[in-house]
Amino acid sequence: MRLIVGTRGSKLAIAQTEEVIESLKKAIGDIEIEKKIIKTHGDKFLTSSLIKIGERGIFTKELDIALLQRKIDFAVHSLKDLPTKLTEGVEIAAIPKRSSPYDVFFSLKGIKLEKIPPNSVVGTSSIRRKFQILNIRKDLNIKPIRGNVDTRIKKVLKGEYDGVILAEAGIKRLKLKIKYQKLNFLPAPGQGALAVTCRKNSKIAGILKKIEDKKTRYEVIAERTVLSKLGGGCHIPVGVLAKAENEKLRIRGIVIGEGKIIEASIKGRCEDYIQLGEKLAQKLLDSGAENVIFNT
Repeated sequence: MRLIVGTRGSKLAIAQTEEVIESLKKAIGDIEIEKKIIKTHGDKFLTSSLIKIGERGIFTKELDIALLQRKIDFAVHSLKDLPTKLTEGVEIAAIPKRSSPYDVFFSLKGIKLEKIPPNSVVGTSSIRRKFQILNIRKDLNIKPIRGNVDTRIKKVLKGEYDGVILAEAGIKRLKLKIKYQKLNFLPAPGQGALAVTCRKNSKIAGILKKIEDKKTRYEVIAERTVLSKLGGGCHIPVGVLAKAENEKLRIRGIVIGEGKIIEASIKGRCEDYIQLGEKLAQKLLDSGAENVIFNT
């Protein structure tokens, strides 16, 4: 069997795709998979703010088009990049076992976020990360940063930034040997997880499902449900983390703005993951989350 997988061309995207390819080969055995690099809208504007670009699916749309045009058989994404409303005709066929969902802080001398000097420049283009930083250090200068993981690290090494916030999953997948501080921030919905997409009702879906991790699906779909009910955009200041254990699912959520924090949590049966996500979102909305989101 021979299949073509679509992926973005960054080192991290390639590493993620290789991870999926290896999992499929272990699960199926006799399979040949060719990688096809597809440049997305987000890859063409690496110096522009993601908020200014403003388009949903900026890292996924071109891959969806390639799928629907049958130029590729399936695609691999960072799940947090996928819009909560998928392109018509495309489905998430498999969600493999999740890597770390956590954010980390990297600085030149390994100084922790709590200890870096006042007015230090910390890089992040995430509103969610920005306000979680300012919640503990109002005296820091938060500056937008774009580029791949290694590009962001180099900007710190060159002294352009005193530190930068990164996803631990990316560091692990790239096997980078750097010291960092793991942060107790609530992550973006789906952070650390991968999504393997294909054409809806495709025969290939059955093959891809062999690398599905049921526990991860409970967690990340619950997180995406919270985001969807709160507005659906990946650039709103929302952090969510779900943990499935012993058939129970606990979800924590935060909506955070300038001087405003709304938190809530919920627990229930794993099989009710979508309903739990909806209920948590409603708890946040009932506490005033909408005002924070639209005034940030």
